[in-house]
Amino acid sequence: MQLIQPSFNVMLGVLFGFSISPFFKSGILGYFDLMLLCVGIGLVLYLCIKRNIDSYEIFNLFLLLIICIVIMISSYSFVDSESYFEVRKAFYALVLFGWCSAWMMKLTIRRSV
Repeated sequence: MQLIQPSFNVMLGVLFGFSISPFFKSGILGYFDLMLLCVGIGLVLYLCIKRNIDSYEIFNLFLLLIICIVIMISSYSFVDSESYFEVRKAFYALVLFGWCSAWMMKLTIRRSV
């Protein structure tokens, strides 16, 4: 199980994907996304308290909070909600690629030892 466990930065990347959403435009699903984002941020903050994180991860967490605030403030200025979906899908693909590459790197290192 340790082999496929995502890194802290991959978890933050998924939360970045959750933050790119028209929260207050898409009805009940927008509020559901907002609730999942808040639960995810709560879990990440719990992990921050539980384990020692470095400055790179703290900076990524700070960027996540800033992006969430900017997206929530500017949500009404964006007209096309399809662009949100496309950006979100591309971001999830990048996060999946990062998680798989980290997983394969762990597998390669484990085999060479």
